[in-house]
Amino acid sequence: MEPIPELRRGDIVLAHAPPAGCFTATTKGGGMDSGDLDLADALRSSSSPWLVLSGYVHNPARWKDRCGGTISLNPGVGTNAVVPNYITVDTATRRVRWFGDRELADVADL
Repeated sequence: MEPIPELRRGDIVLAHAPPAGCFTATTKGGGMDSGDLDLADALRSSSSPWLVLSGYVHNPARWKDRCGGTISLNPGVGTNAVVPNYITVDTATRRVRWFGDRELADVADL
């Protein structure tokens, strides 16, 4: 396994799995935490990056969560969706939009 590079404040991290210990890594209904332990450690031991964009957990307890000083986003999976769930990030306004099956489902300011 490759070492995780040093993370800096303002970075945007793209990861397969969300950081362990966040609601974006835990399945709905109090399920198992399938988050990345190394990523969680890296977030705690560095200047907090701005965002972590991930997937892997198909039915997360939340699509967004704050993990320490970092915001974690995971769109989850729409099982019967014609278009996969996705998130748009406007870095200028710091606004995110979460879409499920082409429909705007939620908006948040970061």
